Amino acid sequence: MITWLREGFKRNVWWSRLLFAGLFPFVGLLYTLINRLAAGFDQHYIWKFAFDDLIPFSKYFIIPYYYWYVQIIVSIAWFVFSPHTGRMLHRMTLAINFSMLISSLFFFFFPTEMIRPEVAGEDLFSQMTLMLYAADRPYNLFPSIHVAYSAVMARYWALAGPRKLWFRLINYGGTAFVIISTVFTKQHYSPDILGGLAVAWIAWHLSDRLFNRYGSRLLTGPAQTGVEKTQG
Repeated sequence: MITWLREGFKRNVWWSRLLFAGLFPFVGLLYTLINRLAAGFDQHYIWKFAFDDLIPFSKYFIIPYYYWYVQIIVSIAWFVFSPHTGRMLHRMTLAINFSMLISSLFFFFFPTEMIRPEVAGEDLFSQMTLMLYAADRPYNLFPSIHVAYSAVMARYWALAGPRKLWFRLINYGGTAFVIISTVFTKQHYSPDILGGLAVAWIAWHLSDRLFNRYGSRLLTGPAQTGVEKTQG
């Protein structure tokens, strides 16, 4: 069994990438745990700029906000099943994990809170917003995980995704809308966006550095910076 697994990771076959992608839900559990614990913290901070109060709530931005989940699913599927993405799945997954670990330090030691608006209405957009508010408590704002994850995925899509102009427009445009949606849905303040982008930058540099140094030992396969030829 161990030999079979090692051989699979060495050859970088699709199921080995799928197993590695299984780290995604575990870091999500960390976010959920701290989000639930945050309600009992003695103090919460509100970090915002003056112009944040001028940004209106817009229920229509719930669509690009939810697009983030599509972005995650499509990213995992592409990097797992495409035979032309090399070890980018491993790099991206490590960067996602680093993003969550770094952010969790802020969530725990500097807990932030959002003052949410009252949402009334029976229309689809209002109901989707209320569903989000019910599932995600108004904590864990800085840095924005929504922004950090989206930026990390956009970066690795740029490195290993299709080179067509239309795809690049979708990649960068979709990511931009996800980021903007965080303030219009009143899930985040603008400093959270800056924090999320900074965390993403740190995370993918840590991931690439770690993978370049130890990737070949950990996965018994090549650890090159670019997209290498793989099987699977």
